[in-house]
Amino acid sequence: MQLSISELRDLVRQQGLLPTASTLLQKAPPSLLQLMKYGFFGVGSVLIYQSVFGMLGHSILPHFEELPSVSAGERKMNFILASAIGFGSANLFAYLTNVRWVFQGGRHNRITEFFLFSGVAFVGWVVGMIPGYLALEEGHAGSWVASGVVTVVSVIANFICRKLFIFVP
Repeated sequence: MQLSISELRDLVRQQGLLPTASTLLQKAPPSLLQLMKYGFFGVGSVLIYQSVFGMLGHSILPHFEELPSVSAGERKMNFILASAIGFGSANLFAYLTNVRWVFQGGRHNRITEFFLFSGVAFVGWVVGMIPGYLALEEGHAGSWVASGVVTVVSVIANFICRKLFIFVP
């Protein structure tokens, strides 16, 4: 269903914003709606990772530079541990939300499905690092641009691998 801007404006005036959004989502291709839900829960996963990582970094696993009482060795180890705990928390959230609202399980048993899901997350990160690193080194892009490349490529790789290999299409 393609609408011009004026047709969309008229539809919103007639039905209201929420009913129009609901109508458009119902008519959206299933893959687009699935990708939108995947993106929504992906943002939630990133927020969980950053929150856990940050809270641990300012409490039981201090690793931020502004904390002078922590040695360099402790800071590195705490950074790795906080990152691992953040990744685990975010990965668990992503798995539970993806199983419940994004993909349909059933291709594998739940334990195998979870380990495949987690493995794909790691592989997606590695696949994202390649163009991210090239953007940083060869393209002379800044860190934020390279990080954005890593994130976008990882999300796409994760979505495709999870849809094709883990969950029932």
